[in-house]
Amino acid sequence: MINIACDLDSSAVIVETLPDLPKKPKKKRVVTLQELANLSDATIAAENNAKLEAAKAKDQKEKETRLPMDMRFRNKLSSVFYGSNDEEKAK
Repeated sequence: MINIACDLDSSAVIVETLPDLPKKPKKKRVVTLQELANLSDATIAAENNAKLEAAKAKDQKEKETRLPMDMRFRNKLSSVFYGSNDEEKAK
């Protein structure tokens, strides 16, 4: 939806509202009464630590594979001005 806001001094601003994003359903864990009786604080802590380590590893992997925006821009600009540097990357 696009709205135009006009002022008295003939200035105007076009405002665009974006549609709402659909909400993602949360993943819920289903535990039976038997599993609940068998759970201990140590197993809960171990599962939580494993989930945290997996999330940290995933974040670290994403950081390593993707260059920051300024570096991508710098590489693209240098390749435009000085030619492709594919030969240097191969070495």
